[in-house]
Formats: sequence, C-alpha cells, structure tokens
Amino acid sequence: MVADFVFFLSADWERFHRPGMILALASEIGRHGGKVLCVNRPVCPFTSPFRHFEKWRRWITRRQHVERVTDNLYVYTPIVALHEVLARRVGPLLALDQWLLRAQIKKTMRALGFSNPSLVAWIYHPYQLHYVRMLHEALTVYECYDEHSLADGVGVRERQFVTELEEELFARCDLSFTTSRRLRDAKAHLTREMYVFNNAADIEYFGRAQDPAQPIALELRNRPHPVIGYLGFHLDRADLALIRHIALARPHWTLVLTGVPRLWETPSTSLFHELSTLPNVLLKGWIDWDELPSWFKGFDIGIIPYKKSGFHHYVNPNKLHEYTAMGKPVVSTSFPDVESHKDIIWIAKDYDDFVRSVEDAYATDSLERISRRLEVAQKNSWAVRVRGMLDIIQSKFESEG
Repeated sequence: MVADFVFFLSADWERFHRPGMILALASEIGRHGGKVLCVNRPVCPFTSPFRHFEKWRRWITRRQHVERVTDNLYVYTPIVALHEVLARRVGPLLALDQWLLRAQIKKTMRALGFSNPSLVAWIYHPYQLHYVRMLHEALTVYECYDEHSLADGVGVRERQFVTELEEELFARCDLSFTTSRRLRDAKAHLTREMYVFNNAADIEYFGRAQDPAQPIALELRNRPHPVIGYLGFHLDRADLALIRHIALARPHWTLVLTGVPRLWETPSTSLFHELSTLPNVLLKGWIDWDELPSWFKGFDIGIIPYKKSGFHHYVNPNKLHEYTAMGKPVVSTSFPDVESHKDIIWIAKDYDDFVRSVEDAYATDSLERISRRLEVAQKNSWAVRVRGMLDIIQSKFESEG
C-alpha cells in the first residue's frame, strides 16, 4: 500500500516492547515507497532532568534528534513544555504541547521526504489522546495492547481518568487493533471498528537461538544447567514469589531474568532484594538489542511467570511467541492467552507444578519438539501480522476514497 506512517511510541525506541512489528511494517510499505517515523516520548525540560537524566543529557548535547534505523524507518525525539501526564490537567499547557509537537514533527517529516498523500497516525496509549488529528492524518489507528487502567501502580482515581481518556480515544480514532480477544470483548462497544491481532515475534531475530554460530553470553557459559530464562522489563507482571520458590526448590538450577531493572531503579520489595542475594539467580538490567541474542541463546527454558491479576487476564504476551521462535521449551503460569499454545508449552497449575513442568520440559526436549515449535512460530511472525493489518488499512482507504 502507498502510505506513510507516524507511530507515537509508548516508550522510547530502545526500550519499546514491539520493535519487530514496526520493522516488519516498514519493510512491507517500503516496497511501495512508504516511510515510517517513530516519535519517542517527548523530552520535558522540567521533569526529564530528574526522571530521565541520561535522555535529557543526550537531547541537549545533540544537534540532530533524528536517528535512521533502516532505509525508510526513522526515530525522532521531540521536546514539549510539560510532561503530557501533567499537561493534561492544565488545558493551555496541553494545547501548547500539541502545537510544539505538530511543528517539530511536520518539520522533521518534510526534511526526511515524507510525501505520500496518505498519512496514518498510530497511537499506543490513552495519554496520547491529544495526538489524534494533530498531523491532519488521513487515518488514525489506536492499538490497544493492554488494559492500561489495571496496570500496577495505577490508583483508583487515575484508573478512572485513564478509562475516560481511552473511551474518548476509541471514539475519535478511525480504526482500532487489539492484541487479545478479551480486550476486544471488553472494548468493542467503544469503537467503530476493532480487529484482533495477537502479539508475535521477529522470526529471524529470535531464530538466532538455533544458529550454531551464535555465541552464548560469557556470564552464562559456566552456569549450571538447566538455565531458565525470563525476557521482560515489566517486573510488576512477574510473580516474584514464584521465581523465589523455583530458585530455592532447585538451587542447582540457574535463573536468568533479563531486562529486570537494577535495584536502585526498582520499587523496594523484600522479595526482589531476596532474589538479588540468591546465588543461582542472575538479575540483568536492560540488555541492548544487539547483545540480547547471546543471552537467549544460552536459555534452556523460557518462562512466563505472570502473577494472577485483573491485568494478566487481558495479556497476550510477546514472550510466548518469542520463546517459541527461539525453539525453546516454554513453561507458563495459567492465564487465558497462553491456551492457544497449550499443545506445545507447559501450563502450570501452581508453584510446585511449575517446578515439575520445568523439569519435564528440560528432560523431554528433542529436535522434533524444537522443529514443531519453530513451525508454530512461523504462523505467529510479525510479517504475517503486519500484512493482515495493512490489508485492513488499505480496505479502509479504498472504502473512504
């Protein structure tokens, strides 16, 4: 299809949880001359020096705030008058933010040669409501990938606020995608059109786990097996008590939690501090995308240790598809959206069953099972998902043209 896209990211590109999706989309539209601009969370002169000092330092020392990721994919970091969450409570400041963003983004698009008559704006979070029509786009898409009002740390008043923002966002957007059937069932009445596209994986990238030439991270080479790995940055979703139970029940195993924040970046919990003292638990901070394959290459098992909460009821985890694309055995706690893979993964009923499932997954792994997992992964690639999304967007343009 012939269109340019602007993605308003819910986290900066280097920590965005679904870069594979945008890379696949950029590759697909690039065949027709389309370009993609990803807009990082804006820098705020009042909050960024305290909350994200390194980002602030990089911004003020650079003369160019655009990075080229691929031939037609760019990442841009703008600046605003006040952080959008705070500005939303002060109407004039929110309007000022919107004006500043529009001016900066349009100037950047002109400089990068964005010229397709059809522009799609892609929004990821209810706090981005004021981005709708900001660029006078032909089509606005809201991708609802989580139940944001139930995220950990969202209080009762904020929950209501997020819910109201999202209801308005659904009403104002032309098209909505979501990552799980349960999110669709809960939100479909709020929007004109909603389609379900589960999360997926970058098959080539995660498939490097099966490449004999891919080295294993030095820190994993002398660790006892099995090496049980967890990919993820959202510590609030993980059942830390379960992870502690596994580590204490099997002290000869190795548990590796990649993407987990460092101690001083983490809410103070006794469980997390206890995990940091266990000799068979390795807590890693954020690992750069280029270095991550050397870590998951060393995994024997991939785990999804999500705790039971209202939030997890709606989640379709990236990890499910990423571990499968690695060809690794997967052990998960029980929640609705892992049932799609129940024939090839282990779903544990309780803590002890989780330990037994890891033992069984490790003991019974085989080339045949690896092949089966990789076969399933091919059906859950970002390339497949993106083609489906673009078909719907194309039909939307055609019906309104």
